[in-house]
Amino acid sequence: MAGTGRAQSKRTPNDTLIKVLAVLLLLGAQQLSSSAIVFAQGHHTLHPDTRFQKPISEISCWGIPVVTRIGAMTMKGVYLSYVRTDGRAGKSGFRHGDIIVQVNGIEIADTERLKYVLKKLEGGILQIDILRDNGTRYEAKRIPLLSTDQRVATTSGANREAQRFSVQLMEALLYKYIERDRAANGFNTPLKQSIKLSAMARAYADDMARRSFTGHVDPEGKGPAERAKRAGLSPKTYIAENCAYPWHLPSEEEMVAQGERDLIESNEHKVNILNPKNVSVGVGIAIRRDGGLYVVQEFSGDDIP
Repeated sequence: MAGTGRAQSKRTPNDTLIKVLAVLLLLGAQQLSSSAIVFAQGHHTLHPDTRFQKPISEISCWGIPVVTRIGAMTMKGVYLSYVRTDGRAGKSGFRHGDIIVQVNGIEIADTERLKYVLKKLEGGILQIDILRDNGTRYEAKRIPLLSTDQRVATTSGANREAQRFSVQLMEALLYKYIERDRAANGFNTPLKQSIKLSAMARAYADDMARRSFTGHVDPEGKGPAERAKRAGLSPKTYIAENCAYPWHLPSEEEMVAQGERDLIESNEHKVNILNPKNVSVGVGIAIRRDGGLYVVQEFSGDDIP
């Protein structure tokens, strides 16, 4: 019937996307409700590079600078590669995979910028704007950050407590947990504890602690093969490396156990621990500035002394 209809505009996913991104870029002047704004994600790419992963001790996270591409649009932010569930960010509602794009309206392009802004605004009310991929769509959310007095522990206290425990004791515990997991999967013959592999693992853990980086490649681009050669090793079979980064916990046993649990629960790392061709193993642990650990395991099919 003529005259009774209501005019409707045709909207595309890109129209919605542009509007949501505009909201994110103007958050300093506009309010974003606590309920999620959802938009069709379309084609997007996100390739976090773990070589650039950095600890964000202010909120008990690890982050990687990323550029998120959604269709023709791009946005810089910090991808949260790890969120400690009982830490400040975890208790505030942040999750692994969230991308922080703004703090109180200030755009965040990388981890150093995020750490700087968090320190400068400490003590005030912090509203953090994120992108969250729920599997089918992105959500733009604003999450208030818990104040510092609600944190689980301060970094200085974490350091003091962690330093009371010897690295040697923690490495002995790590050997114990490796053999426990292997025995639980049918491997009853203990691996040979290699002094040379341990020296390689310890040197790498110490290097990560000293220069605050993570992953299997150092800032100079050297991986396990190059580090093995530098340590005087020339294996005939292989050297397989695992790295874990457990946060500060009340005891050294809990931290080491968490590191091993993170590895055995990861398919990528579990295959190294349970490789039936393993003969030798070496481990190394170093204490981070925030009281957590760098944990390194080196496995080989060679009988390495």
